Amino acid sequence: MLPPFYIFKHFFPFGVCVILQFYVHEKLEVQWELEMLKKAFEKKLKAATEPLNKKIEELKDTVKQAYGYLACVVKAAGMLVYSKDAYKANLTTKQRNLIDALSKYVSVRARNHGFDDIADDVDKHINISNGILELLPKEKEKKRGMSR
Repeated sequence: MLPPFYIFKHFFPFGVCVILQFYVHEKLEVQWELEMLKKAFEKKLKAATEPLNKKIEELKDTVKQAYGYLACVVKAAGMLVYSKDAYKANLTTKQRNLIDALSKYVSVRARNHGFDDIADDVDKHINISNGILELLPKEKEKKRGMSR
């Protein structure tokens, strides 16, 4: 049996070997150019999307902050129903149900948008946030002494 080199040398003239080498060289060159174009495209894509990703993160923070404000409001409203101090109000069943529904609404929406920490806070706590306390009118101190 003849070795493959002998068959290749005798059945394929010299010109065919040169053409094959040329095509192999061209293929490698095209692959290299394609890789360089791919890297350049990825770099430009990253540069173009970076400001958008930053804006998306800012918007996520804004949405989370808005849910935080809603949580503060419904927890303060919960004080009207569940507080054991001066904030407890004599509410009708319908009014209590409305406050509970508001709390559930904020909790469910926050959880659906991935803010489980806020939803858990709304589900477990009632209180008046410092921001709301700052906006409450100051109670006037009672004067001690003799009345006229």
